[in-house]
Parts: sequence; structure tokens; C-alpha cells
Amino acid sequence: MSEKSPSSIKIDKWIGDASFVFSGRITALGKSNLEGVVPDELMATVLVEDVVLAPRDLGDLVGKTITVYLQSTKGIKSGQYASIFAKSWHYGKNIGVIEVGIEI
Repeated sequence: MSEKSPSSIKIDKWIGDASFVFSGRITALGKSNLEGVVPDELMATVLVEDVVLAPRDLGDLVGKTITVYLQSTKGIKSGQYASIFAKSWHYGKNIGVIEVGIEI
């Protein structure tokens, strides 16, 4: 039996911690589209292009812009495509999630 690579172990942990797994294009850093939430330098808006995991009651998230509260913005730029693993945070007119892992 072969051992898992460090990268696959990391992704397995992220999947275990996440209630959202999706990919999309980062549209802005330091921005938020959440009502009543002041933008923070660790926030990013992301245009969702594909959803692997999300609460069903939120409906189809493809094509929607959501706010992600990042652990760090190091190496992340507006316009990049990313796979995001996240936990629930803010529900309202728009959705906000907290990153547990990101693959650029």
C-alpha cells in the first residue's frame, strides 16, 4: 500500500473541515459583498464556477459571487482561479465563508 503525499493529506483534512468546496475566479481582494460586514484585507470576493460541496438549502451557487474570509492573502491575486475549502460564516442576501484551505 502506498503512502499518501503531503498534498493529498492536506486536502483530505480540508475536506473533513469544510462545509463548502468550490472553485472560481477571485474577483477582488480586500472586498466584501455582505450587508453589514465591513470589508477586511483578508476578505476576497469569488465568482463561483463549480461546486463540489455546499449546503443544499442555498441552491445553485454557480455564477454567484460570495465573500471568502481568507487565512492569508500571500500569493493570492485578483483574477486567479482557485479551489476553496471553507466553513459556513454568513448567510443573507449574499453568502460569506471562512477558508480552511485553498489551492491556487
